[in-house]
Amino acid sequence: MYKKKDQDVYYLHKLLLAAIFDNDHVFYKNVLWIFDLDTLKVLDNVITAHVEKNYFSDKIKNNIFEMFDFARSIQDNDRNERIDLINKMIIKLNSSKDNSLQFYANELYYRRNIKNFKNYTEDSILKHTSDLDDSLFNDFMVLYTHKSENVSDEEFDDQFIPYFLMDLNLYFESLNVILVECPSVFEGEVFKKRCSIILNNVNRLDKNHKELNKVIKKIKR
Repeated sequence: MYKKKDQDVYYLHKLLLAAIFDNDHVFYKNVLWIFDLDTLKVLDNVITAHVEKNYFSDKIKNNIFEMFDFARSIQDNDRNERIDLINKMIIKLNSSKDNSLQFYANELYYRRNIKNFKNYTEDSILKHTSDLDDSLFNDFMVLYTHKSENVSDEEFDDQFIPYFLMDLNLYFESLNVILVECPSVFEGEVFKKRCSIILNNVNRLDKNHKELNKVIKKIKR
């Protein structure tokens, strides 16, 4: 769990995970500063933590390799050092096995409160992996859009309320995992306000929405 003083670290980790789990391979091309040396060193820590548990699937490792291929094309004064860092991360990734089923089972537990996935078959977990990749990407979208310095109230109302309402399951999953990983985020007035706006819109759509009630109870604790 991340403490309140570590919120900036949490945001950066979530941004890097968004780049890793973006199966469309677009996100990192719009956030080029993630290839700055200091940020790559943080990425190295994130990759190391996942590699130690063999949590990356072969598909996600390929996402990272494609991201690194793009980074190699960046021409600046740090290019050689950047490539050295990337090569070290590639060695780590190549040394890891694919134990991603356990990773996705954990994510199902935290995001959907499904406690018995450890007893499920491999196929029953595999069918959820693509959706969970989207959910992992969406975590950063929630964090980013629920801060006023990133998105104005007008932008949030016009663009992101409809965006999150289009796939409420993703929104609820991200709230669930943020509550587990860094609950202090919900102490922020803007975050809390924007979260309430989405939940109130859902409440008007369906007053008996079970997932809504679960999330509201958690937030009020």
